[in-house]
Amino acid sequence: MTAPANTVAAPRTILSRIASCLEYLAIAFVLVLVIGVVVLSQVPLIQNGDPPNASEARSALGAMKDRARVICQRRPELTEIRKEDLGLGATELDGTYFKNNDYSCGGTPESWWAECHNVYSAEPRHLRLECNLKTGEARFNR
Repeated sequence: MTAPANTVAAPRTILSRIASCLEYLAIAFVLVLVIGVVVLSQVPLIQNGDPPNASEARSALGAMKDRARVICQRRPELTEIRKEDLGLGATELDGTYFKNNDYSCGGTPESWWAECHNVYSAEPRHLRLECNLKTGEARFNR
């Protein structure tokens, strides 16, 4: 026998529906919370990325290091390798963002460095490459 259509549903059925809706809301809240944490954790990575000019500076500093390493291998008697020793043309380091005067370098074969000035707006403002020309091991300051 079926219940008449105009009767009110049993209180247990209404409570189970409310509980089910609350479960869905809790799951949705947790998902929104997790997604928010993931998004907020990525914000510093996006904001601290290299500016476009940094890739030009890294490329030029790497080329200077490669040239200094070749000079070191061909002339092992040199105790210091300066920018003048690299044989760079007057405009060879000129690019979109930096000019020849923005670059400097020097040091011994065991502790050689190259630097591009005013790459970043925050300290340290320069991009520096330090290298052991004999082993080829190198690292940037940032």
